[in-house]
Amino acid sequence: MKLTTSVRSLVLLSATGLVAGCGDFDINKVDPGGGASSKSVVTVRASAGTKAEASAGENNATATAASSEPGVLKGSVSLDGPAPKISPLVAAGQAKADPSVCAKSEDIPDESFVVGASGGIANVFIYLDKAPAGYVADVAAKPALDQKLCIFRPHALLVPVGAEFALKNSDTVPHNVGTNPQKNAPENNNMTPGSSMNLKFKRAEKEPFDSRCAIHPWMKFYTLVLDHPLAAVTDAEGKFEIANVPAGKHKFRVWHETKKQLETVTVDIKGGQTTELPLKYNAAKFGL
Repeated sequence: MKLTTSVRSLVLLSATGLVAGCGDFDINKVDPGGGASSKSVVTVRASAGTKAEASAGENNATATAASSEPGVLKGSVSLDGPAPKISPLVAAGQAKADPSVCAKSEDIPDESFVVGASGGIANVFIYLDKAPAGYVADVAAKPALDQKLCIFRPHALLVPVGAEFALKNSDTVPHNVGTNPQKNAPENNNMTPGSSMNLKFKRAEKEPFDSRCAIHPWMKFYTLVLDHPLAAVTDAEGKFEIANVPAGKHKFRVWHETKKQLETVTVDIKGGQTTELPLKYNAAKFGL
């Protein structure tokens, strides 16, 4: 790897004894913040006083984080054309299980394809498969899921590896949470009314997985477990933001439950700047 000016200077200072010590040093300490983020530190390892190597994940094709501050990826996912009409999963008053709570007075919506008032598409995952060295999961994060009126809330979320994933049942009827991951062991937990519990995932997942309630078959949500913070889920208006992305080119996966991976987008992040990424798809892209 070609040495940057800052690393050349460090090597020269080390050779003259003006910098004490050798080996690892932190070049870029950042704090992504947020529930699915963690403190990210990109470290350059100097060897034999003549070379500096910045180890990067396979998605970081031209990483320059060793010589530049990180940037921000900000964007939106929107629908090109009118939103299709989606029927509710359960119409009001039509629940076959626990009708005193489930769909008692309101429809239970189909959240597999949610389009906001401005045309933004909710619950789309944007993420790196692997992050540059030094980016780790935030085990202090507190991702949480609730069960209200027989609906999982939120419908899609990020969970860091090793973090406590808090599950709660706010309903007055029992629920069940059965997870279906690929890399982690599946879970099947019954939850009595008003109960709560914590889960932990030990391994990162390649893509989001669904979890369901065996008691109320329409109940479902999606979870993406990652060992880094470079990911986001679009909000109700299809917007997202990923902070502290190392400068350089990265391949972000765009994933939605209807068609799984929609595409892979290469983004060139500029250090200290915000890169805009507007994404637009027609309904056919989602099989609708």
